[in-house]
Amino acid sequence: MIDHQEGGARLGPALLGEKGKSVKSIAAALLLALLFLVGAGSSGSGSGVRGTVLLDPGYPTCQPGTPCTRPAADVLLRFWRDGRVVAHTRTDDSGRYRIALHPRTYRVSSTSGAVLEPTRVTVPTGRYRRMTFRLDTGIR
Repeated sequence: MIDHQEGGARLGPALLGEKGKSVKSIAAALLLALLFLVGAGSSGSGSGVRGTVLLDPGYPTCQPGTPCTRPAADVLLRFWRDGRVVAHTRTDDSGRYRIALHPRTYRVSSTSGAVLEPTRVTVPTGRYRRMTFRLDTGIR
């Protein structure tokens, strides 16, 4: 217990009365809310999907023996459940992404206008699944 001092006199719980109880109630409520938020933020962070999105083919002409893909920068990936978007992420300049998701199966789409493959991903419990998505640019 903390004693409050005012003008050198010690104010104990009896002098704080109802005001002291309400301060304690507010502090307890804030602590519970903080614990809930910390728990909620970490619940999905132990599992998810990470990897790369590639443009395929990434060039108008390709040489034999040389990869014909290239990273797809700034691509928006959307993760769907029951007909609605539940999460989304955007690739970085190197085509990489990482997103925390609850362990489930999701449909995946992109707003790039290219066909995305695969279109489904299953997130395992307690780890991040590595997935490479390919965007078919239609170059033939």
